Amino acid sequence: GSGVITAAGFGKIRQVVSASFTSQESTTSDSYTSTVITANITPSSTSSKIYCNVDFKAGCAVSDRSPRYAIFRDSTNIIGSSSTEGAAPYMASAGSWFPYMSLSVLDTPSSSSQLTYVVKFRCQDSTSNATYCGDNVGKSTITLMEILP
Repeated sequence: GSGVITAAGFGKIRQVVSASFTSQESTTSDSYTSTVITANITPSSTSSKIYCNVDFKAGCAVSDRSPRYAIFRDSTNIIGSSSTEGAAPYMASAGSWFPYMSLSVLDTPSSSSQLTYVVKFRCQDSTSNATYCGDNVGKSTITLMEILP
């Protein structure tokens, strides 16, 4: 044969959108706050899926905290099962950092309109001190891939 393997259920990548950012942001809010880590994609079909991957530096100013990080499609949290859930790395000591945090999700938006994907973050609760996202030196990245059915 040709060396090409095909199988039912595997789609082809139609388009890739990526962006990188060099910015550190902070919040003291226990409500999700948008970051600069964002990208837009317009699916070619309502049956397409969008794979989203983000990489960034995460941190917290106080110890014994689990700040929350999530990927939103427009206004919908697509990482957690509710609007307040998300990835929650445990920060054992004050000033803790995760040098490279990665979040990924395969989204089924059922849309052929432009979609905006953005990383949002928040403190664990109203008693938390500053939570950080991104880095002034290193890059934060977001990659979107449209996967055809």
